[in-house]
Amino acid sequence: MTIETDRDIIGLMNAGRVVGLALRAMQAAVRPGMTARDGWTAKTRDGKPVASFEHTVVITDDKPLLLTAV
Repeated sequence: MTIETDRDIIGLMNAGRVVGLALRAMQAAVRPGMTARDGWTAKTRDGKPVASFEHTVVITDDKPLLLTAV
């Protein structure tokens, strides 16, 4: 399941759910729009690199529990 907006998560963040948060950081002001020939490497439209990383989070009754560390 891909969640794109706040509206998509209403009712999904209940205790016991495990979610993956995939984030991207990029050097350019333009949105990513290219994927290299390897089918994996992302770049911005002007050719700058894009870094992707993911966190795994467990939703609990008290507060989210981050399972991954940077």
